[in-house]
Amino acid sequence: ASPLQVQSKVLSLEFLLSILEHSGPSFRASDKFLFAIRQYLCVSLLNNCTDGHTQVVDLSLQIFVRLIAQFKDHLKAEIEVFISNIFLRILESENSTFEHKRLVLEVFHAICQDPQALVEIFLNYDCNLENVDLFRRIVLCLAKVAKGLAQGSDGEGGGQSKKSSEEGSRLRFKGIECLVAITHSLMRSSSAEPTDPAASAAGSGAAAETEGDMPP
Repeated sequence: ASPLQVQSKVLSLEFLLSILEHSGPSFRASDKFLFAIRQYLCVSLLNNCTDGHTQVVDLSLQIFVRLIAQFKDHLKAEIEVFISNIFLRILESENSTFEHKRLVLEVFHAICQDPQALVEIFLNYDCNLENVDLFRRIVLCLAKVAKGLAQGSDGEGGGQSKKSSEEGSRLRFKGIECLVAITHSLMRSSSAEPTDPAASAAGSGAAAETEGDMPP
């Protein structure tokens, strides 16, 4: 691609990211908007996530994180495709570049810091017999990265360069950060007090009775 085509793609992705970041609830709930995301945006992101230009990949992954945060209820099948067929394959492939792996780990780190997102991934995929064990696959892949077993071919063997060794260490550290974030998120999720509608209703009723007994 020519430099002009790359800049045009980067500018388009920046506009799309800005739209998603500043869209209101009415806009996000629009059927036409959701249709456009499924039919056009997701297909474009699938291609751009493996682009040779780091800036294109970075913006595409930022858009994906935004989609998970705002549209995960509407993109169940698409999220599985992205994570299984793109992100995990990039981390597991020996031919993936360091930058691609680093950017994918940044995406997982953002997801791992969201307790609600992790719980929904587990419930929607691992607890559904018709879907893949997505949460389990993510954890196993991150553990592999943290152990240094998912480095590229340029980072293996005794003759690896100093640069490759440093890049491998950075990937392992980021993998450990993701696993730690998962642990913290699950702890926060499990310690959160469940809301009991019956108790809330009883409390509201008691408060109303108390106010009714008060003198004018």
